[in-house]
Amino acid sequence: MEKNKIKVEQKNDCYKNWDELINYANSGGQGTDRYKESLDFNYDNQKNTLEIRIDISNTTVKNEITTDQKDKLRKNSDFSYRDIDAYTLKLLAYAKLNKLYDQNSSLNVKFNLKINQKKDRKHIESLRRRLSYFNNFNFEEFFLVVNNESLELDSRSKLFAPGKEKPKLKFSVSTEKVKESTSEEAGLEKQLQDFIVFGDQNRIENDQRLNNVKNRLKLLGEDFWCSKDVAERYLIKEFTVSDDNNILPEYKLDLLTVNASGANNSSNKLSIIELKCVKDLAILSQVLDYAIHFQKHKKNYQENNLKDIKNKYEYNDLYSELKVSNKSKFIAYIAANIFHQDLDKIKDFYIPQNKDNIGFEIKQIHLGYTENLF
Repeated sequence: MEKNKIKVEQKNDCYKNWDELINYANSGGQGTDRYKESLDFNYDNQKNTLEIRIDISNTTVKNEITTDQKDKLRKNSDFSYRDIDAYTLKLLAYAKLNKLYDQNSSLNVKFNLKINQKKDRKHIESLRRRLSYFNNFNFEEFFLVVNNESLELDSRSKLFAPGKEKPKLKFSVSTEKVKESTSEEAGLEKQLQDFIVFGDQNRIENDQRLNNVKNRLKLLGEDFWCSKDVAERYLIKEFTVSDDNNILPEYKLDLLTVNASGANNSSNKLSIIELKCVKDLAILSQVLDYAIHFQKHKKNYQENNLKDIKNKYEYNDLYSELKVSNKSKFIAYIAANIFHQDLDKIKDFYIPQNKDNIGFEIKQIHLGYTENLF
């Protein structure tokens, strides 16, 4: 792809038209304001359509893809499947900022992908569900084409309906702290996860409960503050977010627990928590995958009451704690010590206009936040 010369005003987020914005994005950006190099953006003025092309069947592109591996230090040339929508939303956010389109323009956003491996289809299904969410809760019209075949996006009711799909009830069997990791960022994430789960203990025996978890969870902010007389909190590490139908990839949720809101814990909510110690624009798409999954399978979790987990691991007895109600909301948390500088710009695409009926909330936790005042 031919690189275009970047103008000074474009460094300041100023674009006179779609061509300037598209050229800047396709150049890869500059400094800390980057776009993923494997994404090819195109805008058709007559059709008022933004098209995002990516050839995952290309060996070079395929080698750049990272999935959900936290032990790999990602470079700008690397991207995950979630970056496909995250960086498209970034471009849309800057287009809005520069008034290149508005709510009355009915902008079409078309994702055009080529793939050649069966395992890619699982990630494409996750992408299709995220695009269904964006299509239902934003005024832009989203489309997905894979290998020249248009894939239908789900309506709101279908997106959150389980159908014949069954969730996996599975989580990490590891009762020991992680010993090492191949990158500093991944190491910090695992250390933080292990500290919240294990505290100062090196391992947990199957007949022991996790001690003092409720105090360590307070690190995650006021939603997890509770009084001394509150019963101990319970949590699961690396809960599997996937299905038994082999439709989706097998993702690992960092922490699954309940928060401590409400007097006498009367309104505790199921809490899914993703921890990060690296700037990742796709973190909202990641937690959206989890939120769609839990919303889709609320009834199934309620009926099972996580019995499998109770029977296997008495020390982590969520059986009595996580009785998920079809009527109660759950909360998806993104918790990080540092966030991507463009995260604030793309947040609106994840926020439905009618938040009361969505069934879940997404919250952002700033870990160890320090502000330099002068």
